[in-house]
Amino acid sequence: MITDNLIINIASLSAPVKGKSSLDKLAFWLYIQNIVIKHCFEL
Repeated sequence: MITDNLIINIASLSAPVKGKSSLDKLAFWLYIQNIVIKHCFEL
């Protein structure tokens, strides 16, 4: 089960990572948003 805290922790850890392109960051955030949406609506 994915918790909100886990999502926040993953986002926090990945945020300061350097060397990633904007596209990689965008893809990551879309992935996180997708998890959040599925988690919130329990799909």
